[in-house]
Amino acid sequence: MATFHGNYASVIPHLLKGFSKAYQQRVNLLATVNNDAGSMRAAKGELIKVNYAEPLSVTPVTPSLSTPPGETPLFYDKAIQLQHWDHVRFQLDDRVVAGKGGIVDQIPSAISQAADALSDTLNDRIVAELKNTGNVLLTTNAPLSTYQDIVDANKALSFKAPSTGRLAVFGRETEAIILTQPQFLTRDFQAESKTIKKGVIGQRLGYDFMPINVSRGVDHSVRVDGVVTSAVPAIKEGRDYAITVSAAPTGGKEFHVGDILLVEKFNGAATAGNDNTLTLVVSQGATLSGGTAQIEVRGGGAFQYLGVSGTFEARVLKIQDEAFIYNQTALTFVSRPAAPLGFTSTSGTVFDSGANISYTMEVERAHKITLYDISILYGLRTMIPEFSVRSVKIDLADKFI
Repeated sequence: MATFHGNYASVIPHLLKGFSKAYQQRVNLLATVNNDAGSMRAAKGELIKVNYAEPLSVTPVTPSLSTPPGETPLFYDKAIQLQHWDHVRFQLDDRVVAGKGGIVDQIPSAISQAADALSDTLNDRIVAELKNTGNVLLTTNAPLSTYQDIVDANKALSFKAPSTGRLAVFGRETEAIILTQPQFLTRDFQAESKTIKKGVIGQRLGYDFMPINVSRGVDHSVRVDGVVTSAVPAIKEGRDYAITVSAAPTGGKEFHVGDILLVEKFNGAATAGNDNTLTLVVSQGATLSGGTAQIEVRGGGAFQYLGVSGTFEARVLKIQDEAFIYNQTALTFVSRPAAPLGFTSTSGTVFDSGANISYTMEVERAHKITLYDISILYGLRTMIPEFSVRSVKIDLADKFI
């Protein structure tokens, strides 16, 4: 329950109600991942500890006069940093408000725009984190655009992933192709006319299909090109491996989170298998300095080359488009209300149970102008990489940067 103080205290509840309603009407991925929205105030950079327990073993019962020991649960203790503090800030001029029917008529439009902006930002953050999965499927088609692509991605998903809460997220190119596939259309058009009339795909093969704007604005000019080499064994940290890579040129090139390395050689010998079995994913990037960089990689198909003594050679793939299937437990999103830093006329913190997110709203009064600020303090992290699959389109004729 929010408590507000100041001259605008009576207005704030209407703003919050409008923002919550507008936000929930957007296509947002926040509802597709694990969510931890707390009410305790926090500061940017704080760590929220999250534990993930490994499954326990089932063994046959053996009658005995002595009490058998229990199994000690194993945990992946991961901390999620509140690394993002984003806000939307807009102002209303008194003359404009007075001349346009008052504050009640002006606020809905501004609030709707604020909800759009924050929803798009959170979607982009979640898509960026989905790139952290180690499970990569390479294709020359629009990703997940054919029935076979989806079947192959489903096979790559861990069998331990729960059967409920599965999503398929893709861009507009894939959506346009899917809507022409007979497997996704019903012959009973009267029963499901929305499929034809509205382009709604809905649920298929146990997945909720969600077309969304998947960013394709990758600047390949700053990516590391040429051969990337690294000695192993690497240091395992959780499910990631910290490695020191060497590459040319000596500086100015970057490894970004989500970059895909294709292992071509191991100990000087060409690697065997198809491309899908030879990939590593960068889970923590860095910029080359003096020809080397300390990065972290997550094992995909090339997991067998991590933790084995030797040296591998790899290249960074050039990505044209991508899509994802995942279970909602693969990622965890945390949000906490942030304490206002400024001197505000009115401020308050809200936990929105409908959107399952904590945000802070502030109102500041200036000279004949009222400023409105809606901020969200949050972080997210891939908790179970094997519960997601990334389908990536590449051009075989232009395979590498």
